[in-house]
Amino acid sequence: RIHKRLFEITANERSMHLIMKIQIPETVLVEIELM
Repeated sequence: RIHKRLFEITANERSMHLIMKIQIPETVLVEIELM
C-alpha cells in the first residue's frame, strides 16, 4: 500500500532541525521539497 501525506510548514532552522530528528524506519520513503 502507498499512503501519501503532505505537510506544509514554515521553512525555518528550528522546524527543519525537528524534522531531521524524527526516527523513520528504513522501509519508509520520505521526500522533502523546499520552496
